[in-house]
Amino acid sequence: MDRDTLMKTLHAMAEPSYAAFAASLLPGSAPVLGVRLPALRKLAASLVKSYGAAALSFPGDSYFEEVMLRGMMTGLLVKEPSDWPCVLSFLPSVSDWSVCDSFCSSFPAVKRSPEPFFPLVYALRNEKAPFTARFSLVMMLRYYLTESHLAQVLSHVETCRREEYYVQMAAAWTLAEAFALFPERTLHTLRRLQEQSSPIAALAVRKICESKKITPEQKAQVRQERGET
Repeated sequence: MDRDTLMKTLHAMAEPSYAAFAASLLPGSAPVLGVRLPALRKLAASLVKSYGAAALSFPGDSYFEEVMLRGMMTGLLVKEPSDWPCVLSFLPSVSDWSVCDSFCSSFPAVKRSPEPFFPLVYALRNEKAPFTARFSLVMMLRYYLTESHLAQVLSHVETCRREEYYVQMAAAWTLAEAFALFPERTLHTLRRLQEQSSPIAALAVRKICESKKITPEQKAQVRQERGET
């Protein structure tokens, strides 16, 4: 396997009509071929199974799917905290929300055993690169909205002072997911953000009201707290 062979495979999997739709959701990303994410995940698993860590050298960075594929393979290759350097090596390549969030969904080892990885995830929360900061937040909402980690996660969201929209939205999404699981404790954080006039508060209310995990009564309470009807 080499990049030319991989690109032939990706082009064969591509759907031009899907490419136009996907590209419209990803302003500023690399050109999009139009390969759907489930197909990319299947390819990532196959390449890692066949080639191990050497598979990371196959994709370039000319196309969105190449970057996405390398992220998916990186996640699969992380088996224990000592493998984290490959995550740090990949993160500078992340330049859009889709790669970031799909990367966060690519860690079976973290899903199976989240505790040892938490310090590594949490350490990235204030990184200057916006999608590294978003990565930390999305990892927290996917794997660490638990009794043992909730206080640290909520504390970070409450003190988040980032200006970048995609970081603010990740913080709001984290708050909405936390509210679905721990409504009273999360509401306290939401109130504090509202007192600070944080833009995250309004985004969080929107995410809460869009969530199918939260009851109409809870949504009404959140709207009332914000003075909305």
